[in-house]
Amino acid sequence: MYNSIGMVISDELVASELIKYILQEYSGVEIKILADIGNLHRINNVFQSNCAFVSLEEILETECIIVLTDVGVFVNEFNSYPKKIIDFTGHLKKIDNNGNVHSVLDPISYIINLLFLDIDNISGNIYLPLAVFGKAGIDELISQTKNVFNFINNKKRYLDVNMPFNVIFLDNCRGSVIKNYVAYIRKQIPPSFSLRLIPVMTGIIADFFYSYNNEPDLSNIELTDDGVDMVNLISREKIIGIHNSNSATLTVIADYIYIIIKQIMDILKNEDTTK
Repeated sequence: MYNSIGMVISDELVASELIKYILQEYSGVEIKILADIGNLHRINNVFQSNCAFVSLEEILETECIIVLTDVGVFVNEFNSYPKKIIDFTGHLKKIDNNGNVHSVLDPISYIINLLFLDIDNISGNIYLPLAVFGKAGIDELISQTKNVFNFINNKKRYLDVNMPFNVIFLDNCRGSVIKNYVAYIRKQIPPSFSLRLIPVMTGIIADFFYSYNNEPDLSNIELTDDGVDMVNLISREKIIGIHNSNSATLTVIADYIYIIIKQIMDILKNEDTTK
């Protein structure tokens, strides 16, 4: 049973949902949040009363730390942390923390690795939600959509693209936020995948094309038929798939945020059972 859990964040989108799951599993646990000073005013009202914004020193006194954003200049301090670190950023892979750094995969990588042993011999199209860019991305989608219906010209701000009702090919985008994301995710997935942004908040859709000798492992997803309205399944805490073995294709739909939270909760629970 955890008494305190630390969380390093810069955006409330994943963190606020994750906290709900943690409090359901560990009633009474104290969650200590380390956030950039510039973000405190914006996110301070999002979290519940048993969450406290604290200093680096207080974060390092917790029983487990969940890292949702780059720890920056504090890498050395985290290197000396003696307990479990759950890292979604990938920046702490090289920390020698007695093997206690546990990586959380990006949902795209998680789905691909869940389904295929040989990921280099598959291709596909990945349709990403605005959740990959945090609450700022979702807020911009909402703002731009309102402008469309009010006949106001959109100002491309955070992502530098017009999002409402569009499919955006991310590899062709010039804005720095999208370019940085593409550079990050391209290190994790085969180059044969096309990355596309669609105007939805958290639903991720992936079309896979594979060779007949590289059949997907379907044991961890829930199969359905192609007559179902898959969009209505996005909010469910499952990975849903439509499989056609004759054409060697698989379409998968899932909730981007939930895949992150599921991995973190599994790591937390595994730690808890060993105490």
